[in-house]
Order: sequence, then structure tokens, then C-alpha cells
Amino acid sequence: MNKLLLLLPSLASADLIQDSYKEQFYQLSKANFEIITAFLVIFIIASLTYLFSLTKKSKHKTIIQTGDIISAVHSKIIKKDVDLLRILDSYLSILHQKAAKRDNKVYFNFSHYYPRYVKAIHDKVCILFYTLSEFVIEHTENSHIIIGLRTKKSSNEKSVRYEFYIKSDCPIPQLEKGDIKNTLEKNSKMIEIIHKGKKELKNCVFFEFYKLKTAKLVADILGTKINFSSWQKHNFLSFELEFELSNKPYEVKNRYSHFFGLNTIILEDDICGFYQIASKLKQFKLNIQPKMDLKLAKEHLFNPIFSPKFIFINTRVLRNFTAKEINQIKQKQAKYGFLIILISDSAAFDHYNGSFENYVLLKHPINIDTLLAAMNTTPPLDFSNKMIQ
Repeated sequence: MNKLLLLLPSLASADLIQDSYKEQFYQLSKANFEIITAFLVIFIIASLTYLFSLTKKSKHKTIIQTGDIISAVHSKIIKKDVDLLRILDSYLSILHQKAAKRDNKVYFNFSHYYPRYVKAIHDKVCILFYTLSEFVIEHTENSHIIIGLRTKKSSNEKSVRYEFYIKSDCPIPQLEKGDIKNTLEKNSKMIEIIHKGKKELKNCVFFEFYKLKTAKLVADILGTKINFSSWQKHNFLSFELEFELSNKPYEVKNRYSHFFGLNTIILEDDICGFYQIASKLKQFKLNIQPKMDLKLAKEHLFNPIFSPKFIFINTRVLRNFTAKEINQIKQKQAKYGFLIILISDSAAFDHYNGSFENYVLLKHPINIDTLLAAMNTTPPLDFSNKMIQ
């Protein structure tokens, strides 16, 4: 018992020492926790600041590169003899892909009778026309967009003046209340960039308007002006350029006289798409039957009295054909030898997985040369899945 009493002070001291260690450990843990928390906060802030700086630098780099492109365009003013239609055609497939992202349909107009061989600063013309086209495509949705050229009165007989135009049946809100200059001023801000080691302040348009800005700069270089007008829900953008005619003689090649009077059927449920094909075929003097009427067109297709040479079918419309109708078309094609030309007005309907053996696939916007080449295709027995784009 006495021994136990002697041990109690020792045990009490041990408890005090243990409590002291616990308190020290708690304080140390608390301090460590605060240090770790502070470190994490500093790390997160530093990381976000670094990422923001990268994003900012990336945007500045884009702006600087855009400026460099414009400088390069401005420094090389070289005219060349070009086929105007051919250089414009090289970019149509890209517009076809871009239009599908916002459910737009894009068409291209250029008469087969217009002068084509000109002396032009062709790369600048293409930059202007297509950056402006892309701007319209990216700022409209579920719209019909017609891009094209038409002749205007020129200053002399050795030149041709063209109006390049872009029409859409969907409004562009940013352009409704002002012209191109006002739009760019409204959608711009002063930013600081580092260019060649020096900080500079520049008035830069918002990123989504850089194509409109690029188009305006190139228009200034070419000495023209982008015109804008709107009425109801329609927009019309255009610019004019006059070209010296090339020394290369221009002739309308007689590649379609054998089409005169031939029967043609257009199976299309979109009135704009129908008239885009019909207006081109009228240049070749074909007999288009019937007019815009899908039901009546099918009746003509299966009527043995009506013997078409060409059948144009929208790939979207074709998906609604029954297996029986497809077989009837195949049987008639085998008997009469007409050419089936499938037309895609959206990248979503580019791929046809049906059972036609002999057909040609075209994609809007369609160059009239491409259309003519397709129509001059005579499908042989081993002709299979030929695509002209």
C-alpha cells in the first residue's frame, strides 16, 4: 500500500508530461497544417496565374500572327494571269464542312458565260472573299447562304468588273445596327502585348470578329470597300473589284450542246436547293420536269412515258425512299441508262450507303464546271461510286 502511494506522484508527473507532449504535438500539427494550407493556396494561385499568362500569350500570339499575315499580304502585290473560277473553287469544300457546324447550307453562283481569265492579285482576292464568307457562316444558324459573282459595268472593254456578294436569309445581330467599321469599333478593346521584346498597346477586335477585321484590312489593300445592307431577316455583304482581262482568249467551250432539250428530274424538297440546281441547268438548256414538286417528280421518275437523261436527288431526300422505290430506280437506270447525280447540301448527308451502283456525288457549294464535268460522265458497266467534289 505504501509503495502504491509512493508511485502516485510519479504517475501524475507522467500524465503531466504526456499531456505536455500532446499539447506540443497538437500545436506542431496545427502549425504544419497552416503551413501546408498556405502552401496549397499559394500553389493554386501561382498555377492559375501561369495558365492565365499562357492563355493571354496565346491570344496575343494569334493577334500578332494575324498582323504578320496582313503585312505579308500587303508586301506582295503581284498580279498573275488566273482562271478566276478555278482559284475560287479551291476553297468551296472547306465552306461545305464549316457550314454544317451550324446547320447552314451554302451555294455558289457563277455564270458559265462570265469572263474567267483575268490578271488578279489572286491570293488576296481569295482571302477577302472567303474570310468574309466564313464570318457569315459562323454568325448565322440554320440559314441558306448564297455566295457568288456577277458582272457590273467596267471602265473599259479590256477589263471586267465583278461584284462579289454573300447573301443569307438569317440576320447577323452584330451587323444590324451599324456598318462594318462601327461593328469592329464596338467589338474591340485596347490590350497590352509584347512584340519584339517591347510592350505595346493595340486596339484589337474580339477574337470572334478577327475574320471580319482581316477581310476589311485586305479590302483596304485591294482598294475596295465592303458594303453591308439588311432588310427584314436578310443580310447582303458585297465588294467590287475590276480586273484587266487576260491575253488568253476566252471562249465558252461547247461542252453541252448535246444536252439541249434533254429531260431532267430534280428530287429536292428545299426550294432554295431546287432553284440552285435548276438555274445552273438552264444554262445548258435542259428540260426540267416537273417544277418544285417532290411527289410529282417521283411520278415522272416512274412513268415509262417520261424518259429522263439526268436525275438529281438530294441525299437527305433519298433517305426517305422505300426499298421498293430504290429498286424501281435501279431497274429504270439499267433499262434507260440515265445518270444519277446525288447532291449533298450538308456534311451530315455526304455518305450514301444505298445500293446504287452507278452514280456521281456532288457537294454544295457546287462550281458550275464541276457540275458540267459530272453531267458529261457516261457511266460504263463497271462504273462504281465515282465522286466529284
